Amino acid sequence: MKVAIYARVSTEEQKTEQQIVECEDWCRRKGWKWDTFQEKESAKGVHRVELQKMLKGVEKRKYKAVVIWKIDRLTRSIQDFVGVFKRLNDAGVGLVSITQGIDTSVNDANSRMLVNMLVIFAEWERDMIVERTKAGLVRAKREGKKLGRRKVSFDMMGAWKDWKKGKGLRELGEKYGVSHQTMAVRLKRWHKERGIEVE
Repeated sequence: MKVAIYARVSTEEQKTEQQIVECEDWCRRKGWKWDTFQEKESAKGVHRVELQKMLKGVEKRKYKAVVIWKIDRLTRSIQDFVGVFKRLNDAGVGLVSITQGIDTSVNDANSRMLVNMLVIFAEWERDMIVERTKAGLVRAKREGKKLGRRKVSFDMMGAWKDWKKGKGLRELGEKYGVSHQTMAVRLKRWHKERGIEVE
């Protein structure tokens, strides 16, 4: 059986050697082979180089389980954990936390309870974010603040004339203080009835 060992530094501890040693010893006692993915830098979210490499291997069914030292080495966000766990689960790959007695590959009661609790907390966390966002919008509206994206205005006729002279969208965007995407959209909208395409 082949597994993936994943180790990540934390803010407090900037070394992963101990995590890897303990995970490798654990796998050795089980008679498992492994590939090690060692995150060199602390990072938020799931957009980490080694984590994404490991997950690609997971989705290609290269591993039967992912072995970690503790759950928070995989991710500290409940919602991020649920997202990663779903990808493991969808691929039929177990999750093993060697210091917490968790092994979803054997589907034991402790592991099922932990995962169910984390899913519940993820839903609660998501609901709380929605409620805080709504409350913030109500408060802002009550205080008379304008909501939504700020409308960008510029000399459309001048931009059109410059474009006709051969200036590119990026150059126009820089001149009139908007992105080249916004400039393209505005020019297309401005001349839609004339059938002029802006590339």
